[in-house]
Amino acid sequence: MSDVSFSIAYGCTVAKLRERADLSQAVLAARTDMTQSRISRLENGAKSALPDVEQAAKLARALGTTSADLERIALKASADVSAFRHPKFVDTAAASDKPAWNAFLVGLTTLAVVAAIGALLDSKSKK
Repeated sequence: MSDVSFSIAYGCTVAKLRERADLSQAVLAARTDMTQSRISRLENGAKSALPDVEQAAKLARALGTTSADLERIALKASADVSAFRHPKFVDTAAASDKPAWNAFLVGLTTLAVVAAIGALLDSKSKK
């Protein structure tokens, strides 16, 4: 799994949980001592915007979850999407520079994150 796919999955996880909590980026930024611009870059998958341990804990609290769950969802989604980068499915060297391929991976990551969030919530409600 590449760092890029993890950063996209992590950002998508933050975005989806923020939407579920009915928070704007500005409100989330204020609750986490981050800027709205950084929240936006994080949600868009910028590796440079990934939080440190303390910031991840603040994000998780603001989103009503734990930093471990944030990372678990992103790792699961990233692993699911990485399967599509396998050479038997696509020539990744040829596809990696194409905007359509990148858009497809972002869309697939979004679906994988939504599925991982749903699975996590289901498992917690059964406990």
